[in-house]
Amino acid sequence: MRQVSRLMRAQTPTSDVSVVVAIMIVLSLALIALCAYRWKRQYAGTGKGLRTFLVSFVVVAAYNAILIVWFYNMVPAS
Repeated sequence: MRQVSRLMRAQTPTSDVSVVVAIMIVLSLALIALCAYRWKRQYAGTGKGLRTFLVSFVVVAAYNAILIVWFYNMVPAS
C-alpha cells in the first residue's frame, strides 16, 4: 500500500515489482467485474452457467499460474 500511496502523490516508488502488482490487481478486478456483467447478461437462464464457469475458471487459473511463475523467476535467488 505504501508504494501505491507514493504513486498517488506523484513520487517515485521504491520497488518496481510492487507497482506491477498494484497494476495487475486493478486490471484483475476490472476484468472480473466486466466478465461478471457479461456472463450474467449473456448466459442468464440458458442452462450453460456451469460450463461457462468452468471454462472461465480454467482460464483464470492458467493466467494466475503464469503470473506466479513469472514473478518467481523475477526474484533473484539469495
